[in-house]
Amino acid sequence: MIFGLLLIILAIAVNVAWVRIYGISNANRNLEVSKVLDDVSNKINLAFLEGDGFSINLEVPNSLFGQNYTIEIHRNNVVIYYLNSTYSSHLLTENITGTIHKGDNKILNSRGEIVIT
Repeated sequence: MIFGLLLIILAIAVNVAWVRIYGISNANRNLEVSKVLDDVSNKINLAFLEGDGFSINLEVPNSLFGQNYTIEIHRNNVVIYYLNSTYSSHLLTENITGTIHKGDNKILNSRGEIVIT
């Protein structure tokens, strides 16, 4: 009977630990996606605010925690699709030409139009 009780306590402890590990892992993923979103949106917004002729380089990671993801710009939002979830960040302008690619990107303000190459 004591052995059975100890097994039940062990099962509960393992379950609690598993839930906490999953929560921490999920929070880390969300934090990494937010970091990429913030970096992209901040650099596009900076190029817009600095005005004509300003350019800045942007490095976008190829994967997030070894998982593939998609990054796009829709009107004035940067959108990331990752592990069946959608994350977005607002941009200050809709006047954007080009697309964000994984790897090196150059963001240029050309007469108020943001050009991404």
